[in-house]
This record gives sequence, structure tokens and C-alpha cells, in this order.
Amino acid sequence: MAPSTPTKVHFLDPTSNLITALEPLTPPISVPSSPRLPTIDLPPTASGYCTPTSPGPIESPLQQPVRQQTRIHRSLYQAGDLQFDARMTLQPPLVSLGAATGRSSPLFEYDTTTLAEAATAPPLPSILLVCENLPWNIRVLSSLPNLFVTNYDVLQAIHVNLRIPVVAAEWFLCGTPQDREVILQTFERRVRRLSNEFARAEERARSVRRVDCLMGMTRLVRIAPSEEPGVFVMEWGWP
Repeated sequence: MAPSTPTKVHFLDPTSNLITALEPLTPPISVPSSPRLPTIDLPPTASGYCTPTSPGPIESPLQQPVRQQTRIHRSLYQAGDLQFDARMTLQPPLVSLGAATGRSSPLFEYDTTTLAEAATAPPLPSILLVCENLPWNIRVLSSLPNLFVTNYDVLQAIHVNLRIPVVAAEWFLCGTPQDREVILQTFERRVRRLSNEFARAEERARSVRRVDCLMGMTRLVRIAPSEEPGVFVMEWGWP
């Protein structure tokens, strides 16, 4: 039996334009597992933010109280309700509320008021997002000077960052050889789902995208506080 021909991938400048399609993606046969990053499970409060449990009484003078963590907005902690898919072609839109549904967009099952609210409590001018399947962190900045990061800023930053091409110097940071094989398979499936031959040839000639490094798990499940203040962990699932 003749050996299969390896997928040829070109790594180009990360500022190039992107062409992708939002279609159902079949999960690969197997996805190499990796250890989960530590997160803090926080129950939502009436204020709409997830608050860490208060530390118990200090029983010894040497015992230090747990450091208070920054709280995360409930819409991001329960991000599975947002139906946010990282494969979408267009930037997440902020549109007017529909009179019939009272919703902002089919992509976001929250109204525009919620999307404009602070992503954290207390509000922060920037936060850092990390993910166990990505070698890159995402720094989220406020879209307006001297203000706080909103829920929309977070979703927009994720969308823009995951559409950046993977350059050659970064390729070997993308997990194990088995991980990179799955990434290439994910990339090839995404290309094959484009609408026409020209678009497929153009995308294949460009690059693997960071979104391909999620290995098909492109539905944002939740964003949870980590053990470091101001640092939050993205968790992804199948579309």
C-alpha cells in the first residue's frame, strides 16, 4: 500500500486576509488529550458575576487567607449559551435588538446591554485569556480609552486572534507531533468545506490558522477564572 501524501502547508504573514466557512465540522477520530489548566468553579450571583467562595477561618497564625479573585461575568462563565463558534467568517456584530426576540444576534443569546457590560468585577482595562490547546495567550484591551473590558471586547478579541495565521516559527509550538497531525487534518477539512475551487486553493496557499489548533473544538463553552488575578481560562467544545 502506497504511503499517503502529507498535507502541504504554507506559513505566511499573519496580517493576510482570511477566508473560512461556518459549517458543521466532523470531530476527528481521536484528539490527543492534554492536562487541564487549573480553574476556579464559581457560582453565579444575583449581580451577574461569578464570585469565589470566601475562605474559611484562619486556624493558625501561619495560615494565610486565600487571595480574592477577579469575578467574571455570568455570560462568559456560561459561554455555551452564547453559541459562539470560532469558525465564523465575520467579526462578531453588535446589532440592534429585534422587536420579536429581544436578542442582539443569532450568534449571541444576550442583548446588547449585556454585551456592553464589564466582563469582570471589578472592571479592568485589560485581561489575559489562556487555553490549554493554544500556545498563544490573548490579551484583551478595552475598545475605548480609559474604560473597562466589556463582554463584547472579549468575544471580538477571541475572534480576531484565532484568525491569525500560524507562522513557521510557531508551528512546532503547537503541541506534539500527533497534535500537529490532527491540526493539519482540521485545516484540510476546513479548506474542503469552502464554497468553490478558487477559494479552496487560495486558503490552502495561505496558512493554517490558530483556530485550527483547537482541533475542531470551536464552540466556546466557558471562560473561567484561573488562580492568577486577571487571567482567565477558555474552555472549548464540539460545535
